[in-house]
Parts: sequence; C-alpha cells; structure tokens
Amino acid sequence: MQQHSTPGSETTSERAKSAYLSHFKLLRYIAATKFRVPEEDAGEVIHDVFVTYLRYERDIADDRAWLVGATCNACRYYWRRKAVRPHSHGEALSQPDTDLAERTIARMDVAALLTRLPAQCREILRRRFAEGYSSEELSRWRQTTAGYARNLVSKCLVAARTAFAKIKQQRM
Repeated sequence: MQQHSTPGSETTSERAKSAYLSHFKLLRYIAATKFRVPEEDAGEVIHDVFVTYLRYERDIADDRAWLVGATCNACRYYWRRKAVRPHSHGEALSQPDTDLAERTIARMDVAALLTRLPAQCREILRRRFAEGYSSEELSRWRQTTAGYARNLVSKCLVAARTAFAKIKQQRM
C-alpha cells in the first residue's frame, strides 16, 4: 500500500520518480562541476542522496531545494571519506598525511560535543546540517512554526558552541 506524500493524488513512488527524472542531471552537474566528483562516482553519490530522499520524502516540502542541499552535503562527505581512505591495495603513502592528526582530533571533539548535547539538539542539528532540512521541514517534523524551528536551531547551536568551548578549555 502506497502512502500519499502530498495532498494531491501523487503517490510516494510517483513523486520520487518525478523528482529523480526532473533533477538527476542537475544534481550530477553540481557534483561534477562544483565539487569535482569524478563522473564515475557522481552517479553513485546522487543515488545515495535519493535513497535518503526516499526515507524522508514525506517531510520534504521543496524537492529541488532539498535534493540540491543534500547533494552538496553528500559531495562534501564523499571528499572527506576519500581523504581518510587508505590507497588501494594497501599501498604505503609516499608522504605522511599531516592533516590526519588534526582530522582525528576534530572527530574526537565532535564526538565529545555530541555526548554533551541533549538528544533533542543532536537530532535537530543532524536534520538541519547533515540531512539538509529547511526551517519549514523542521517545523513540520516538530509540528511547530518555521520561526520557532529556526529558534530551536539557534538555541542548539549556542548549546553546541558552549559545550565546545568547555571541551577546548579542558584540553588546555
């Protein structure tokens, strides 16, 4: 049984198919030109975006805006993942990776930061920045107004900055 995602007669699968057909070329163009994801990987990145789209389709108000934002995030993630992945066949790196320690510390800081935030803030920030939710989408998810959703994001960012300042202070 298919669920309706919009007030009209368009079913979830019809909406997803329409979004895919309408936006795939644009998303591949963004991945290839703006983020320089190799052509052979760009399609895979975009397909991953559509898998996430299918999970959250009912909560997405503006397909194009959400897909573009999610594609940008997925491309950034693609390059972060490539930066820490060892070379194929276990090749030794010809030069030491000087950023590895900094990236590791940053990840540890993020992990420590997330443990200090309330679950509500973790989820709000994840949806806003990792999933690319707009204020309107957050407001529907939280069943509130877009203004209050922006306020929640702001408060959670303040809490994150405060927690991060404490983490940095403890390191000193």
